[in-house]
Amino acid sequence: MQINGNYLAQKILDILARRKAQLKNKNLRLCAIYVGKDQDQLGYLKKKEEVAKLLSIEFQLKHIAKKISFQELAEIIHKTANDPKTTGVIIQQPIPSELQTNTIYDFIPRVKEIEGFSDKSPFFPPLGLAVLTILKYIYLTDIYNNPDDKINDLIVYPEIKERYLHKIYENPEGIKLDKYFFKDTFSNKKIVLLGRGLTGGGPIAKTLNEFGLNFINLHSGVPDPSMFTKEADIIISAVGKKVITPDLIKDGCILINVGLHKVNGKIAGDFNKKEIEAKAKFFTSAVNGIGPLNIAYIYKNLIESALFQERGIEF
Repeated sequence: MQINGNYLAQKILDILARRKAQLKNKNLRLCAIYVGKDQDQLGYLKKKEEVAKLLSIEFQLKHIAKKISFQELAEIIHKTANDPKTTGVIIQQPIPSELQTNTIYDFIPRVKEIEGFSDKSPFFPPLGLAVLTILKYIYLTDIYNNPDDKINDLIVYPEIKERYLHKIYENPEGIKLDKYFFKDTFSNKKIVLLGRGLTGGGPIAKTLNEFGLNFINLHSGVPDPSMFTKEADIIISAVGKKVITPDLIKDGCILINVGLHKVNGKIAGDFNKKEIEAKAKFFTSAVNGIGPLNIAYIYKNLIESALFQERGIEF
């Protein structure tokens, strides 16, 4: 069964629209900073802008096409992030290698660092939350005849990292239910994560760790990954090239595609849908898969950031 990421993302956006309506200040602004000229990245930014319009959120793109120094970029990030009208900031990755360092996120106030790349950010990475949402929906599908009846349970909680819960919730213990849910539901599942890049495997691994899920993280240096993939109940692939074929997976597994590349000008994933659909019980495709959910969680974090700023909570 193919999981429709667009459909799930829209359900989450419906929930977010109701949350935004409850804010006192509804004038939210997401600022995106991108250094480079890659048309694919600009296309991804356009999709984020389209979602902003759906939620009546201002989207501001700072596109830096020329060569820039680290100090210049840091100054732009700092000035943008500290503008009182800026609710949250994202940095479209990848950026040029000479600028690539996690310290770049230290120039964003913690409450506005909504991508969760910095360890000081209170937010989970949107991509990690997107993966957990896919797993949660599969669980709902397995136990309910019509999982849409429980669609309001789809959004992943807790909303911020456990060590920050006391800042926003009077009873933080009562908010940890999702963490317990994932640990209990998937404790006996063999989970394999392929890839460990900054924009793929890295944030996913960070989220899985924080939610207490045990997994094996494979990379290109592993001599025989098939000994793990053939036993895996769940495979999350964030490589960016075709690495999964039917002989590498077992019947009834779950395949979540994160990595993207192009074949003859068309977007492709880490596996071919037609090749694996007879063996995988559930899977996501390269198009309309994890991407829309990733964007939805960017705005989920943005709305949470607005709430924290509205209440004067600092991290």
